[in-house]
Amino acid sequence: MCCGGSIASAQPAASAQAEVLFDAGKQLMAQKHFADACAKFDSSQQLEANVNTLLNLADCREKTGQLATAWGMFLDAEHQLRDSGKKKLETLAKNRAAKLEPRVSKLAIKVPAHEPDGLTIMLGDHPVTPGTWNTALPVDGGTYAITASAPHAQSWSISIAVGNERDAKVVDVPVLVPASAPPPSVVATEPSAPDAVASAPSAPDQPEEPVAHHSRVPAIVASIATLAVGGVALGFELSSRSLYSQSQAEANDAVQTSEWQSANDRYHVAQGLGIAAVVGAGVSVWLWIRSSGSSDPASAMIVPVVGPNGAGLAITGAWR
Repeated sequence: MCCGGSIASAQPAASAQAEVLFDAGKQLMAQKHFADACAKFDSSQQLEANVNTLLNLADCREKTGQLATAWGMFLDAEHQLRDSGKKKLETLAKNRAAKLEPRVSKLAIKVPAHEPDGLTIMLGDHPVTPGTWNTALPVDGGTYAITASAPHAQSWSISIAVGNERDAKVVDVPVLVPASAPPPSVVATEPSAPDAVASAPSAPDQPEEPVAHHSRVPAIVASIATLAVGGVALGFELSSRSLYSQSQAEANDAVQTSEWQSANDRYHVAQGLGIAAVVGAGVSVWLWIRSSGSSDPASAMIVPVVGPNGAGLAITGAWR
């Protein structure tokens, strides 16, 4: 009888405390102290669950930017109010949830198709159940630590920031690296008798290292590029000469000066490209020698050739 009386008297006290906390939360909401108001509503709901308190708590969570939590609470309130006869409150909860849904941020944790046995995913201090893997789920804005671990594998973790509203983040969990295995133990053995020890045979002569053969693709590319640059240089040279001859026959001084200047510019461009072609020729020769496997770089020579109409390079020698 004593114990029964104590339990019966505790129920009204909890209801009274819940009511006081609810009123305090309403006052704090009016003063725009939303974080403190949420704490009061939450404590009131824990003492005595009430759909009116849940609606106020959902409204408070929305004002603090916890949109996913608020959305879930409005949905919960709507479910509780179905078939309750309180159509006005049910419609309120349904409308608030519908308006919040497109604003809620989402986070998806993608796991490899062949995840290791015993894989565990943690979101902060809370485990992420396998049924929610690879699915974009609503979350409140904030920074989250995601950790993946499995037996006999090195754990992996990452920190990701999610915006309060309309953000969508995806975290790809990599294939976990196997834990490093200890090196195998080496067991030393001794011969059973002195006569069982055989003299170590002398080491055979080391074979000569084969000559490394390199791909000829770089040599071909360099040769083509050199020919192209040389061709462009020749084009500028011929164009410069033609324009210079044209300027000599021009009667108008201004036009003659302009054409002469243009011819001079083309001449300088031709010179620069010619130098580039010379360098390219040298690189091409070196690449051809390298790709042929010759160890004697002096087996081929680059000889400059100068003629009345220009200058160039001649390649002499032989290589394999």
